[in-house]
Amino acid sequence: MLAWAVLQTPFWTIDFAFHPEASQDLRRWLWDWVDRRALDVLDSPYGHPAWFVNVFADQVETIRDLEQAGFADQASVGDDAWSEVLLRRSDDAAFPEYSLPAGFTIRPLASVPEVKASVDLQCAVFESYNMTVEWHRRAL
Repeated sequence: MLAWAVLQTPFWTIDFAFHPEASQDLRRWLWDWVDRRALDVLDSPYGHPAWFVNVFADQVETIRDLEQAGFADQASVGDDAWSEVLLRRSDDAAFPEYSLPAGFTIRPLASVPEVKASVDLQCAVFESYNMTVEWHRRAL
């Protein structure tokens, strides 16, 4: 696989990945595909008037590709600026040691059988119902 993209409709975002060897033509093709797909769903319950792509400032090539595809930086457009807080921990910072209470473990999700419980927990913790069982199953 050289590339993929998905419209995350509940969040108005586009997630994507390119293999380091993906050509510039493939990158342009994928952004064109994303644009066509966003237009295809515009008049549906999944359509949005705008889509957002999260990138870091040092991802210069990706920013250039997105701008060439018609995206515009929203970090400083005034009162309606798209913003988020990005935090970075120093590479030499020590991580404190923690121990779990007796009977607790940390492990990966056990795939489909645990999706509903995972969604229920996320909705309760974040007091949001954007995450759905259907979305999480598709994401797996």
